[in-house]
Amino acid sequence: MKSRITIEVDLDFGKPYIQVLCDTQSDDVRDKLVRAFRERLNYDSYWCRVRFNDLHAPGQKLFEIEPLTPSALHEEIIEMKKVVDKLGTPCPHG
Repeated sequence: MKSRITIEVDLDFGKPYIQVLCDTQSDDVRDKLVRAFRERLNYDSYWCRVRFNDLHAPGQKLFEIEPLTPSALHEEIIEMKKVVDKLGTPCPHG
């Protein structure tokens, strides 16, 4: 099996992002994992949370990407507002 996942990372323009192109017809387990992750969003939301946990294990860096369901989005907005306020830039829609 050969995965058809394409991952592009653009760091040259100061806008780091990861773009994943997933083949919907592939039987490869990696493609299936990406499809399952995307389907978990139910196509209702395109918001995800990225958590960094560098205390995972010595010499290893871990980060987790999880989709935010529409019901979890409200809670995430509240958390984002706290972070923005802590940085000293008041959130305009407080």
